[in-house]
Amino acid sequence: MNTFTNNLKSLPNLLAPFFKDGARIMIWFFLVMAVVIFSMHAILTIAHPYQLDYGEAPLINQAMHLAQGENIYRPSLETPPFTIANYPPLYVLSVVPFINLDVNPFQAGRVISTIATLASALFLGLTIQHLYKNWLASLATAALFLSFPYVVEWSARARIDNLALAFATAAVYVFARWPRAKWSFFGGGILLVAAAYTRQSYALAAPLGAFIWLWTHKKTRAIQLAVLVGGLGGLLFLLINTLTEGGFFYNIVTANVNEFGMERLQNHLEGLWETAGIILVLSAVFLLVAWKYVQGWALLAPFLVGAFISGLTIGKIGSNINYFLELAAALSLIGGAFIAWTQKHAWRYALIILLVCVQMGMLMEATMNVQVDWILSSRRGDFTALQRLEQMVQDFEGPVPSDEYMGMLTLEGRPLYIQPFEVSQLANDGKWDQGPFVNDLENQKFEGILIHHFGSSPVHKERWTPEMLAAIEANYRPAKTMGGTVVFIPQEATEISSVLAPTQNAGSASLVFEVSTPQVISNASYWADPQIAVNPNHPEHVAVIATHTTKLDCNWGNCKIELPMMVTMDGGQTWTNNQTAFSNINNAFYDGLLEFGPDNDLFALAIRDSTIVYNRAGLAANYQMNRVDSEDVTRAQVIAKPWLRVHPETGQLYISFDAQEEDMLFVTPSLLRSRDAGHPWTTTSRADQRVSVTDFNTGRATWPNDIQILFGEGQNVSIVWTWGWEPWNWPRTVWMANSTDGGANFGPPTPILETWGPINTTSANGKFAIAYRVGAEDMQQLAVATTADNGQTWNSAIASGDIVLRLDPDHGPGIDMAPNGTVDVTFLAHDANSYDCVMNIESWRETIRWGQVDPCDYKAYFTTSKDGDSFSTPITLNAKPIDGESLVRFDGRSALGSHLAVASSDEFAYPVWIGTPSQGKTQVHMVQIER
Repeated sequence: MNTFTNNLKSLPNLLAPFFKDGARIMIWFFLVMAVVIFSMHAILTIAHPYQLDYGEAPLINQAMHLAQGENIYRPSLETPPFTIANYPPLYVLSVVPFINLDVNPFQAGRVISTIATLASALFLGLTIQHLYKNWLASLATAALFLSFPYVVEWSARARIDNLALAFATAAVYVFARWPRAKWSFFGGGILLVAAAYTRQSYALAAPLGAFIWLWTHKKTRAIQLAVLVGGLGGLLFLLINTLTEGGFFYNIVTANVNEFGMERLQNHLEGLWETAGIILVLSAVFLLVAWKYVQGWALLAPFLVGAFISGLTIGKIGSNINYFLELAAALSLIGGAFIAWTQKHAWRYALIILLVCVQMGMLMEATMNVQVDWILSSRRGDFTALQRLEQMVQDFEGPVPSDEYMGMLTLEGRPLYIQPFEVSQLANDGKWDQGPFVNDLENQKFEGILIHHFGSSPVHKERWTPEMLAAIEANYRPAKTMGGTVVFIPQEATEISSVLAPTQNAGSASLVFEVSTPQVISNASYWADPQIAVNPNHPEHVAVIATHTTKLDCNWGNCKIELPMMVTMDGGQTWTNNQTAFSNINNAFYDGLLEFGPDNDLFALAIRDSTIVYNRAGLAANYQMNRVDSEDVTRAQVIAKPWLRVHPETGQLYISFDAQEEDMLFVTPSLLRSRDAGHPWTTTSRADQRVSVTDFNTGRATWPNDIQILFGEGQNVSIVWTWGWEPWNWPRTVWMANSTDGGANFGPPTPILETWGPINTTSANGKFAIAYRVGAEDMQQLAVATTADNGQTWNSAIASGDIVLRLDPDHGPGIDMAPNGTVDVTFLAHDANSYDCVMNIESWRETIRWGQVDPCDYKAYFTTSKDGDSFSTPITLNAKPIDGESLVRFDGRSALGSHLAVASSDEFAYPVWIGTPSQGKTQVHMVQIER
């Protein structure tokens, strides 16, 4: 029994060597992986020829000026260029030799940074090796440092930080290796000054660690170091500041005092905790406990504290992960120290190595997810777009104000005209007069302006002041977006004017009309997106098309999606139901539309698996379409709902959509025309506004939407659409472009109004009407703008009256105009009991990708106007609220339909909508309104 007990007690000692060896094998694996990921990222990043970060181009620009013997620290910004040199000159000086060589300056700067990062890893490892004589701990320190996503991303940036860190870690190693040597305080002191004169924030952590470390060895040496570093640093400051007439202080101090935000700091600290929580906990233990036991605590602990304090400045506006680089170095030293500290205790040693391995795994996972798969891949994926952007910049003469991709100018050797973020912060603090630059914007001095977007994050509002953005929007128009960058060019003069604010409220028109009992024209199953048309020659002839699915919750491939069509030839007394205009075998049809032509033909349009298709039938066939006669129109459609319009005089067909262009790189608001009912179709006509497909697929841009055609008199044709250059935001701009040759060519796009939701349009006898939303995020009204001269002058009136409208970007109004000019409008509003489900812009953005089951209830309304200038009081169409949870769902997204619909004749109006008769069921409703 005693033997068994003794063996059991000795079991941990017997197993300890095996666990210790296993831990060593494990850490070697992570060491290799860290080096592989770092190297892969560095090689791919250095190879990228374009700017990777906002801060790269200003440094290259400064090196260009220094290479020409120019002062980069200007004492004021009264005259252009409006640029700032935020940092001391050492890194910029290191790039100067490459400026006049035939090399890419960004790649040269990144090579310098990568070498400096590897040098930092080397000095960190050597510091641990000297202090603890443990090569595994030394290698782990270096590899842990190279594992940090902050280090991996910034290691191959043409930025100052890595060179500054290399000087700082070299100084730490010098003081650790030779704390008592007479020369070390001088050599280490020079390195500390070099670090501070590469990035001024490096004047804290390493000097603090060195001072306390030397104090524990020889107090006089510590004092000598302080005198050397402080004296030499101060003398250099006075010298440079004198030579630059105060410009050095203005640039690196005054221009660096930016707004500090606690929320910004909290977000970064939370990110740090999520990725580096283990080593942070170990560091806290090291600070509190290790001072009693661990050699080198007096060097490592102050360095850690100083790096953490310096890292807290990441709360400044415009900050980035580079503020944590010095902290990453300090945490890596702690990891190595822990491994060395526990090497004599097998189980502690194995546990610490295990924790360090898990920490490295977490860091490398974050690196692969963010730095590689997201940041680097997206930048490299933009290569073709950036080539085109570079060509555009080359074609622009004179200065080109830019932000993220101002490096397009430095690649050509052209100086920067403005650094928008830096000067905007100065303007916000009242330290710079932006008036001259804003005046230049208003006078359209620049041929092009580049503004970058990071999805819905409003970074551009930190880089440009509200006054600058307002001047750009008022005097320039977005012509292209690519590589996440919007290219603005001067807004050309056109005859199109802006729509003024609405002047009359609904209820000002006292109109008499009779409303029939609502009709149910479908069965109770799964219906969505009804559209309606009336034959102007036979106002009792009405056709309805709607999307029908075989399941409430429909996903592509698991249910049938078709477009049944219903026709009445007696004003709705009897209906011919369930005919389909398109074959539905192994296909999905959606986004159906109907239009009558002047020769009594009925045309149907739809999307079949990303292809626009159409069909037709005549009155002689009672509008019964033969499915085998349907024809493909184009596969160039991308994402916006296509619209079909028939010219009321010529019968020519017009299809508006977002057409692909330039090898499918862009989409543009476009149209196709056919003079002979689809035989043949013309080449695509386009408005001059191009949005990169990649940009809206990656969430960096919004696609053009609600692209619709309006017919003026004779050959006058207009195209309107919604698009906002600030992605995934409301309100959005409504754009208009005019054609005088029947739609073959269009003039420059002109912004005419802003809308808080989808628009809908109609035209008759040369008069246009546009239904749109005015107001604010939490309270809106439906307005109708009308023009009879192709947009030269406008009237606008409120159509929704006292109906409360909340934010609802998913449901647009219905509008139609009778031949006599009567305008009919239908719209949705949240039921009074559903206000708690209303989204704001932020919560709406969360539904864009994955959608949601609609939790709201709605009411449908109708209003009318004889002239579009004053509307009747809206009436409710549905007795029972529309239940959002019962609406058909496509891929998890509730789908009532992007727009309501109404068909108008001189005698009647026919609103159509989706009702919810029971839980999980929908049906199509229509009512006849007699004037």
